[in-house]
Order: sequence, then structure tokens, then C-alpha cells
Amino acid sequence: MKDEVNIDAVIPTPIHLFKNIFKTMIQAHDLRHMNEETIERTIQIPTGHINATDFKLNEDEIVFLYKSGYTSTKEFLSKWDFEQYKVKRITKRKE
Repeated sequence: MKDEVNIDAVIPTPIHLFKNIFKTMIQAHDLRHMNEETIERTIQIPTGHINATDFKLNEDEIVFLYKSGYTSTKEFLSKWDFEQYKVKRITKRKE
């Protein structure tokens, strides 16, 4: 997961400006929806320099994302306790 908004420093044309505005909006939107309630039930997958709108990935990037997702998911599921999560959510609602 990207935990900060990252845009290119150089904006040589209006097209680059639009791309950076769009990229910033997407990243900020994703960050906005991560809060205390959602973060504990979300598998965070490190993507390195790859963004959600990068559609032309090379083989190395694809393998990196696959391994990163697999590793993150295994780690998350080894610690995840759904019953404990339900109890916590019910308790929080009563407060």
C-alpha cells in the first residue's frame, strides 16, 4: 500500500499535468478510506514503485507484485482472527 501521495516532480506538458493530478487523486482517495476500522482487516500489499494505474507491466514487475501479494496475504492470514475481530466490532458499537 502506498502511504503517501507521490507524483513526478517534472511537469513538462499539460498532459503530464493531467496525469499527475489524476494519479494524486487516485492515491489520495485510497489513503482516505484507510482508517482504524478498515486497516486491521485489510491486507496491505507493498507495490514498490508500481501504481494502480500502471497497466503495462514487464515480467519482473508482475512477478514482484505476485510475490508481494502472496507473502502479505500469508502473513495477514496467519495472524487474522475473525472471531476476535467480530467481538471487537460489537464492543465498539455498544460504546
